[in-house]
Amino acid sequence: MRAVRLRSREVQDRMKKIVVFFFLVAMGAAAGHAQESRQDISISGIGIIEPFIAAPTDVQVSANRGFGALASYRFMLTPTAAVEANYAGDFRCVREELQL
Repeated sequence: MRAVRLRSREVQDRMKKIVVFFFLVAMGAAAGHAQESRQDISISGIGIIEPFIAAPTDVQVSANRGFGALASYRFMLTPTAAVEANYAGDFRCVREELQL
């Protein structure tokens, strides 16, 4: 096989593009880090799974399941004042069993 020279024009151009790309990424990261963040977005959730307890008697005891989620958005107007919006939803499973 023929050895490929590293000093070919194509390789040099490709290396220049890579160096310029990483330089621009580093400068963008530095500029983004210097900016003060004025927005905050968060999402959280919770789930309550019921335990099942079986007794030696004919009575079965269990709780209901519950799931919920919260989405929040905050925009800082000034360093000490902000506007915030929240949206929450929940879902409860109600199960009734009638044993005769």
